[in-house]
Amino acid sequence: MSIDKEKLKKEIKKGTVKDENSLAMFLIVEKLKKEIASEVQDGKTPSENELLKLIKPLIKPTKDGKDAKAPSKRELLSIIRPLIARISVPTAREVAKLVPVPKVPEITNNIPLESPRVRDALEILQGDERLDISSINGLEKELSNIKVV
Repeated sequence: MSIDKEKLKKEIKKGTVKDENSLAMFLIVEKLKKEIASEVQDGKTPSENELLKLIKPLIKPTKDGKDAKAPSKRELLSIIRPLIARISVPTAREVAKLVPVPKVPEITNNIPLESPRVRDALEILQGDERLDISSINGLEKELSNIKVV
């Protein structure tokens, strides 16, 4: 499977991909997206006509060529509908089990590692996006002490 390296780089920068588990999840999701993209272009559930277009080319005629008529729309849908109902969609809880949630000690240990990223992000802010003086604990008091001297 080819990896979209730029997309992977962006996910690493965002912090979405940060270890082997999240990398494996990223690769699985990307593979599924590529497999599904050709059949469902707009991300919606396929209509009956779209399903029929996908299935009809897969139906082979009989060996002798006799009675090799394609099943009717009704016949195909009677086969497809029960199968669609059997497809299970994972619950949010099941998906959450696949995504590792860090424990408090792990977060605490990583704070020093994240500090430069937070600092860099704050430095990028411009104009009204920047922090207000009241956002920094004790800064107003310190500034008033400096002005008095």
